[in-house]
Amino acid sequence: MLNYEEFKQEIRDNLIPRMGDKYSDCVFEEMEVNKAGKVKDGFGINSLTKKKKNKSIMPTLYFDDLYRDYLVHGDMELVLDCVTKAMLKGMKEGKHIIKAIDIEKGPERVLFQLLNVNEYQSLLNEVPHRRFLDLAVIYRWAINVSSDGFSSTIINYEMAEKYGLSEDDLYEMAFYNTRKYFPPVINSMDDIVFNMVMRNGATAKEAREVISRIPEENKMFFITNGCSKIGAVVLLYNDIFRSMARRLGSDLYVVPLSSAEIMVMPVNSDNDIEKIAESFMRLNEVKFEDEDFISDNIYYFDAELCQLSCFSSFNQGDIQ
Repeated sequence: MLNYEEFKQEIRDNLIPRMGDKYSDCVFEEMEVNKAGKVKDGFGINSLTKKKKNKSIMPTLYFDDLYRDYLVHGDMELVLDCVTKAMLKGMKEGKHIIKAIDIEKGPERVLFQLLNVNEYQSLLNEVPHRRFLDLAVIYRWAINVSSDGFSSTIINYEMAEKYGLSEDDLYEMAFYNTRKYFPPVINSMDDIVFNMVMRNGATAKEAREVISRIPEENKMFFITNGCSKIGAVVLLYNDIFRSMARRLGSDLYVVPLSSAEIMVMPVNSDNDIEKIAESFMRLNEVKFEDEDFISDNIYYFDAELCQLSCFSSFNQGDIQ
């Protein structure tokens, strides 16, 4: 097995030659990348030819992630093959993104993303954004949008200035577009339990009997928009919570489970904050990857005020 430095040198020596003559003018570049609050050991390639330089978005791969996989299987040839394919694919997709940005006025391509403020402070210094609770709203320029997701690049200040778009403009566009392409999806715990019971061989009647024993005040709902990258942006749509609060006749606890999904529960005497925290921990026994983390706060939706606010933190106690 290679040690970490030997592993890195193998990638340095072999990546560009494996990519073919088309990339012979490129140089190998290394950089530290702040990703979700952690410094990652990144690398990529770039062209020395002026006419080619910056004509595609260069993908960044990570030595530390690749080395962790290498320690499992011990196959350096497999690593080099995967890295080469990933770099070629990333550069091809990057060219498509640049082309789309260059030829489209593109208001319909602006989408939301929510990030944790503390984890992404360095990025927020470079991009138009606005604060929302303990989060920040940033904007992405999307291409190849489908029901499953999209390819995109983050809109920075330079790009926004090029198209004459203020942060207010971006917010207005993204507010409409994100919901258009990825409408909110609400799944109740009833639906989830019903399907689980049915998969275990029960009849529909038996499954409904199981559901009937769950008290109405203890119902839980899971809201996403079908896109794992930006599902949590449903937090920005107050009308969803207003409708649910009316239906349940209650204020709401809102728990951001990940970047893809949130959980909603009615506020009542049986759903105190400790029980919700316990539910959160049970649902997240498998630790999220860094990019899936969104917040460790519980939010509270006040039905009368029609307002979402930070209520408490799992790690820090109540937030005033």
